[in-house]
Amino acid sequence: MPVSGQSQKILIDASEKSENEVMKLPSGGGHDSMNIKSKTEVGMLFARSRNGISHSPNKWTSWDDCKKATRILANAVVDLSCES
Repeated sequence: MPVSGQSQKILIDASEKSENEVMKLPSGGGHDSMNIKSKTEVGMLFARSRNGISHSPNKWTSWDDCKKATRILANAVVDLSCES
């Protein structure tokens, strides 16, 4: 599933505003968006997990990384609301 260019740009801009490193990653997360992709653009934001572990009981994300991802998401929502 292709990522929306607009959604990706908004998330990248929001990340840069939050002074966070931007890393583009290929994702197999299409199952997370398949129910809404026909209705709206889709972009995904991932919080860093220790050792890159995902979809496992061993997955762990620090509170600091959760806070960073939340700030990025908040900035993206503000940016989207200002575009309307």
